[in-house]
Amino acid sequence: MHSDSTSEDPSRTHSARIILTMSARNLKDTDINSVSDPFCVVYASYSTARIKHWKDIGRTEASDLNKLMA
Repeated sequence: MHSDSTSEDPSRTHSARIILTMSARNLKDTDINSVSDPFCVVYASYSTARIKHWKDIGRTEASDLNKLMA
C-alpha cells in the first residue's frame, strides 16, 4: 500500500489548545515620526535533522500603548 506524504498517521499526531493572554502598560513611544503601534508575535519551534526552526504561528493586531492583547 502506497502512503501519501501529505497525510499523517493520526496515532502519531499530537495537538493541544493553548490560550495566551498578554498585556503591556506604559510602553514608551519610540517611533520618531508617528505613534508607536506595538503588537505581539507568537513563534513555535520544531526540529528537523538537528536543525531548530521557528515558525510564526500568530500575531496580534497593532495596539495602543496600554492595551490588553489577545
